[in-house]
Amino acid sequence: MRRLGYLKKDESLETEPAGNLFSASSAMESVSDIPRAADFSDEEQLGFFLIDGDALLVSNRKHYRIPAGLTAQPAFRKLAEEKRQRVFFDQKQFLKKINSVLGYSSDFDILIAVYLLRAGERSYTIDRAAREAGIPASGIGAYLRAFEIKSALEKRLKEKNLWEVFAEMEMPVVPILAEIEERGMMIDTKYLAKLSEETFKTLQSLEKEIHK
Repeated sequence: MRRLGYLKKDESLETEPAGNLFSASSAMESVSDIPRAADFSDEEQLGFFLIDGDALLVSNRKHYRIPAGLTAQPAFRKLAEEKRQRVFFDQKQFLKKINSVLGYSSDFDILIAVYLLRAGERSYTIDRAAREAGIPASGIGAYLRAFEIKSALEKRLKEKNLWEVFAEMEMPVVPILAEIEERGMMIDTKYLAKLSEETFKTLQSLEKEIHK
């Protein structure tokens, strides 16, 4: 199975159609300051999404457009890292955007869910996820119904016996991949050289056995 974080160099996945999605909706509040964490103290889940360079914060009561300049602020990262059910579309990119490597077992990435349900497709968008979930919404409207999409996709994953793959294999590595892509990864070149030499000798031995 091809993991989203391990695409070949010449591969790409379209994850969101072009265009200014925000301009098509007035169902949210644009802010000049980061909403207070206390405003969401009774919220069991929040949605965090990146659209057109800005962030979209979705709650059960209100939705906020967070300008790109504020997404790098520690206060926004603190809000995003509070432990609760968090819903994303491409959590890895969101974590990289706010310089975070924190993941929770309750996190849900809509992008990974629809990818598992429709592996092999080249385009994974929020609109595609909404169709898969049976939710009649698109663009910003789909993001604002992210919690409904999440619930429907979770049910589909369990019906298809893919929930363990999603929850135990895919989601736990998202913060790890985000950190690797941002900070790099140390490699023991001496050990790899030794392993390569040992593997080469083993192959030579097997070839000799085959040709006996």
